[in-house]
Formats: sequence, C-alpha cells, structure tokens
Amino acid sequence: LNDHCNFKDFGILQPSISEEEPKPDEEIKPKISASSGTGFAVNSNGYFLTNAHVISDCDIQGIFYGDKPKRVSIVARNDTLDLAILKSSTLKIPNYLRFASTLTTGQDVYAFGYPYLGELSKEIKVTDGIVSSLAGLKNNPSRIQISAPIQPGNSGGPVVDNKGLVIGVAVSGLIGEKIQNINFAIKKDNVLGYLSKNRIPFEVETSAQTQQIPNIVKKMKDAVFPVFCFKQN
Repeated sequence: LNDHCNFKDFGILQPSISEEEPKPDEEIKPKISASSGTGFAVNSNGYFLTNAHVISDCDIQGIFYGDKPKRVSIVARNDTLDLAILKSSTLKIPNYLRFASTLTTGQDVYAFGYPYLGELSKEIKVTDGIVSSLAGLKNNPSRIQISAPIQPGNSGGPVVDNKGLVIGVAVSGLIGEKIQNINFAIKKDNVLGYLSKNRIPFEVETSAQTQQIPNIVKKMKDAVFPVFCFKQN
C-alpha cells in the first residue's frame, strides 16, 4: 500500500511562507524536509480537508492560493481514518465543494489534485474512472476502490461524481508490476462523520444535475488547492 504524498527534501517552495509579510522575528528558518498533497474547501468559513499523512510531522503547513503560500492551522487529525481538518483565519472560499447523497459501485468518478507539484504544470489535474468497490483493502469499510489513476501529490484531493459532488477523498493506491489502477479513497460517509464529530459545517446536495467535465474542472479550480508541509531545522 503506497501513500500518495510523502516526499522528503522535495524543494518546491521558498523559505518565507506566511499569510502576511513576516516580521523580522517571524522569519521562517531553512527547511530540512517537505511534503505536498492536495486539499479542498468544505465550507465558506475557511475550513479545508486533506489527508493526515500530508501534514504529518509538520512545523509549518499551508495551501497555495492564487500561486501564493498561505499558512493554515490544524484543527483536527485522525491518523487511522487518515483525515485532517485545516483552518485559515483569512481565506474564505465561497465556491466550496458539496458532498453527494449517494454512492454506488460502477458510477463514474473524477479525481482532482496536484500530483508531482513542482515538476508538472501548476494547473489542477483530473483523471477519470469508476467506483470499483465500496470497500477497500482487506474489505476496509472506510474506503472505496476507484480505477481513476492517482499519483504522489493527489493525497487529500476530492474524488467527485458526474455532478461535481464529493464521494471520497483520495488517499492511497497499490503499486506493483502486475497491479493496474487499484486506488483508494476515504468513503464520503466516513468523511461526513468526521466533519460532524468535529462540528465542521458541510453541505450534502440532493438535487444537482449532471455536468460537462470542463464545467466540473472549473468548479474544482475554485475550491481545490495544493497543500504543503515543512519540517524546520
């Protein structure tokens, strides 16, 4: 099982990262390691979701918004479920993502994220596939298996249906010579349960219409962002 975003010494960001220009005594020290992943807004109050492993062992974590790094704080983290809730004190995302009310085996899905940040283009990436199973590795009920390819950096990104509604959060995949497109996402029901437990507002959409993929991509660009994690000296 391969976590999709745990790079050491990735070297993709500049040393100074803050929501405002840092004061002299707030300058960030040089980093010795970094990781990156993906996160998305779940409401307009500055809350974001990502994987717990994306921000593990962080001294500084944040998101790229408009190509600029913005610091965020960790509100909650669950390593077993592999989810983390982040909060920005300044960023408010009006076009946040909503969640689907249904989930079925065989339905079309699209995975969004920022794989290989710093190597590929800055544009959000999309891959397509289907829900292969409503359980994960060893029948894990908190996961769904998807055929949409995901890569290092996709971790924490939304997996959505053909209406642009979230049905899961990309988390991991199997790798091996004889393995093809066996990837996993955290099931939306477990995601919603975690948000509810932490009293984070979210919306479940029941009347959305099927959308053209370019329209879904446009929607994702407004709500899905690269997440970074730095470990200081």
